[in-house]
Amino acid sequence: MDRAGNLYFSDRGTVRKITTDGIVRTVAGIGTTGFSGDGGVATSAEFSAVGIAVDNVGNLFIADSSHNRIRKVTTGGIISTVAGNGLSTFGGDGGPATSASISNPLDVAVDSAGNLYVVDNGNYRIRKIDVSGVITTVAGTGARGAGGDGGPATSAQFSILVGIAVNATGDLFITDIGNNSVRQVTADGIIRKVAGTAGGGFSGDGGPATGALLNAPTAIAADGSGNLLIADSGNNRVRKITSPGLISTVAGNGRRITGNEQDDAYGFSGDGGPAIAAYLRYPEDVAVDASGNVFFTDTNNSRIRKITTAGIIRTVAGNGGLGSSGDGGPATSAQIGWPGGIAVDSAGNLVIQSNVRIRKVDSAGIVTTLAGNGTRGFGGDGGPASAALLNIPNRVAADENGNIFISDSFNGRIRKVNSDGVITTVAGGGNSGSIGDGNSALAATLSSPAGVALDRAGNLFIVETGRHRVRMVTLAGIITTVAGTGTNPIDNGFGGDGGPATSAQLYDPLGVALDGLGNIFIADTGNLRIRMISPAGIISTIAGIHPTFRGFAGDGGPAADANFARPSGVAVDPAGNLFIADTQNNRIRKITFTQQAGFAMGGSGGSSFQSSGTLPMPVAGYAMIQPDIGRKTPAGLAIFGVRQNGALVSEATVPASSLIQSGRIYAEVNAPVNTGVAMANPNNEEAAITFFFTDSKGSSTIRTMSIPARHQVAAFLDQAPFNAPGGFSGTLSFTSSVPIAVIALRGLTNERGEFLITTLPAVDLGTPAVMNTVVFPDFADGGGWTTQIVLINPTDGVLTGSAQFLNQSGTSAALNVEGQSGSTFSYSIPPRGAANLQTSGLSPATLSGSIRIVPATGTAAPSGVAIFSFRSHDSANREITVSVAGVPAMQPAAAFRVFAESSGKFGESGSIQTGLAVTNLSASTATVLVEPTNLDGSSTGLTGTLTIPANGQATLFLNQIPGLSTLPIPFRGVLRVSSMATISLIGLRGRYNERGDFLVATTPPINEATPPSSSPLFFAHIVDSGNYTTQFVLFAAQPGQSSSGQLQFFSQAGGAWKASFDAR
Repeated sequence: MDRAGNLYFSDRGTVRKITTDGIVRTVAGIGTTGFSGDGGVATSAEFSAVGIAVDNVGNLFIADSSHNRIRKVTTGGIISTVAGNGLSTFGGDGGPATSASISNPLDVAVDSAGNLYVVDNGNYRIRKIDVSGVITTVAGTGARGAGGDGGPATSAQFSILVGIAVNATGDLFITDIGNNSVRQVTADGIIRKVAGTAGGGFSGDGGPATGALLNAPTAIAADGSGNLLIADSGNNRVRKITSPGLISTVAGNGRRITGNEQDDAYGFSGDGGPAIAAYLRYPEDVAVDASGNVFFTDTNNSRIRKITTAGIIRTVAGNGGLGSSGDGGPATSAQIGWPGGIAVDSAGNLVIQSNVRIRKVDSAGIVTTLAGNGTRGFGGDGGPASAALLNIPNRVAADENGNIFISDSFNGRIRKVNSDGVITTVAGGGNSGSIGDGNSALAATLSSPAGVALDRAGNLFIVETGRHRVRMVTLAGIITTVAGTGTNPIDNGFGGDGGPATSAQLYDPLGVALDGLGNIFIADTGNLRIRMISPAGIISTIAGIHPTFRGFAGDGGPAADANFARPSGVAVDPAGNLFIADTQNNRIRKITFTQQAGFAMGGSGGSSFQSSGTLPMPVAGYAMIQPDIGRKTPAGLAIFGVRQNGALVSEATVPASSLIQSGRIYAEVNAPVNTGVAMANPNNEEAAITFFFTDSKGSSTIRTMSIPARHQVAAFLDQAPFNAPGGFSGTLSFTSSVPIAVIALRGLTNERGEFLITTLPAVDLGTPAVMNTVVFPDFADGGGWTTQIVLINPTDGVLTGSAQFLNQSGTSAALNVEGQSGSTFSYSIPPRGAANLQTSGLSPATLSGSIRIVPATGTAAPSGVAIFSFRSHDSANREITVSVAGVPAMQPAAAFRVFAESSGKFGESGSIQTGLAVTNLSASTATVLVEPTNLDGSSTGLTGTLTIPANGQATLFLNQIPGLSTLPIPFRGVLRVSSMATISLIGLRGRYNERGDFLVATTPPINEATPPSSSPLFFAHIVDSGNYTTQFVLFAAQPGQSSSGQLQFFSQAGGAWKASFDAR
């Protein structure tokens, strides 16, 4: 694929291109596999193409394997040989590539600098052709084998080389099918194995790729997020290796498709295992129950199957027989011949259309006939539904009152079976030719009605396939058209997106469903699309790329780019996810709707926006920062605001973070303090979590929980699923089967009953413990302030050391901690546990400075957070805790970046001002520069300067920093804080609320030395409404870093996070 998104593929004697608008054309080759054409038009040339690659300019490179050459097609369409003299030998390193010998080249790749890499399979080498045309060997000795990992790539051996890819940092990835492995050559020339072990086979999904088995891996590609995609050909799978080195299957179930209907490709299999590995046979309709379980008609297998929320499939009705026997017995022993429509009623019963009957499966699994006596015809209205005649019934729906609605297709009617089992007609049956809009539904005619659905108000929606419309019947029985013009699809079968649905054109629609927001989803079957009608009546296409591109494609990408083959049924689960019966692809497909906000930021800038908080109830979830391909991920902050008693009472900042698989959190459940934990699983598989609590008495019994794919769990620790005991103080440790996002929030209910929150970091146990001094760059004691230092032990041994308090002058700070006076206080932390050091706050004057945590010789340093609280007196002279904030333990650096905001006259209600607490860790005076950049990336033209004594500290708001007094207000942007000395810092966000209370929160900085990444970052918890708002801030993590992408929002159930935003 080139940079414009055009796709290239080789077809032996030709190379063809699919443009972004779906047009296929030949760019090289006449279709025969000879050798000719150099210097002329590529479309007149002959070659034997295998691997191809496109460089950044658009030049095409072809591995002409049979002729032992590499050919190049310029953007002007001219072909030439750039490597190989046609001889199937080895030679030419250090000279022109066109004079060199290469043998059976199978693949090519181009790096960002324009260097070309060749799989010289016959010579067991990887060759490089630099931009000046000189060829060298970069991997392989020329001898067949398997050795060399960990050393120079030029000393390594290969067996059968096939595929090659190069990532954004210049690392090479090579598939060696003879050794069933994938190997990496780093930019410094060292080779290592990244996937596969001795021998071929299949194993290892969910674990390290180096321990997995592959079977003839052929092609390989690197995506923009650092993941590798491997065509594991012998296993009939596509497998993915994430940047942490974990492997999984992303496509294929390992079984061979033969095209014979008697073979497994069209058969029945998979019950009891993952649904994605099962075989289906013409699934026609789909339904979802209140718990999120998916049911579908596996029509040509004559079964009803269920997919649990954990992704496991099983049969719940039908034994594969084509008849209608089995009433009164287990549904799995019954014959459910050719099931078409399916619904779930409010009691959890399944309602199924099968043959000329409507069958019901109750919660005990017993099947009965609900309607139809098995004879085609029309009759029975006003009597028992089981005695009625139906004529090719199609789809079914159920309302909240237990009524069942049947599209009696060949009778042109919608029939209703009430909770007493009596059948009536509710729509259709009018005089031929009278559409009937605006009148009684009973006077209307319906042409081949198919899908039926009801909204929450009880309105009935009908897909009228024969007229290419969707109709609605109100509670008063009046029928209208809500979508479709009825235009004959031979004339024009698709149109109208972006306008009123009643002016749109549909083509043989079959299915309809509604979500809780009133959106209508239509399976526009003939157009191979899924359409949506908003509550305002506007139609759009949400899935399906083109009405003539019938096939299967698009999984893992935007639904609008997917291909379908006869999408027939649609259903919506409680989380708002849409399920589609993609009938002729023999699949059930799922669209997860994400609310998202695009971002684009110039060098050194950022963006900010805030949720509106206008919904009646709190809406929680999680979010992901996803950069565009080729872009780096910006830093991110989510600033929670809590309002009570008519005022903003608390703010807390949650930094965007990477996923982790094991961690430890400080946990306190001791009124008036409680700890909440949020865990988000953004993966497409369930997260199995084990966890335990540790206090001074030791660790608790290990417990387990699970988080379904793409779900989030957020709860206080004294609630399920954590269930910590009351009066607990210690740690929560956890391990997950897949990487997850985690954050903890400490809540304090103050003397006014207001809930004050602060962030508690999750210690990543997957990274080595720090062995040197860690710093809390700010503390405050006295004058209403106290500081609680929480130290967390990331190891399984006892940690000892001392906490040293230094004042702003860099000398020892004398204060009272845990009833003892001094400036240095020892700590001892039990394995996996925590320790607390609390200042007394007794002095009338405020003492501030920094804290250094110095581990004992040979022991690791603890992690942790310094929680400082501010108390003042209210109008009744009561002492009230008005602010709580946490300062995380920071590693020192030379330069940081931190988000800053200032508005209003500081000290007045509603005003905001950013401050900095900067600690000098050197033994001499440090000069610290503070350079503010506007959020749009433009320079302010100002530079602030701080002079901090040796080992000293400074805490100042922006307008107090020399050189920044003229900074315009309001200001929103990014501060670059740097020094020639080693420093540590934390951002402080001061705010005066409507009562004049001083609130403070911390804004963690980004260390500029952290290497930029293209991997997504996550906010493990976000919340809006019900007294909460969230301000999202994205900013450049390095100077000059431009970025763009999407901030994607997910509900706790994996659907779209339903919130609106105000620009900030």
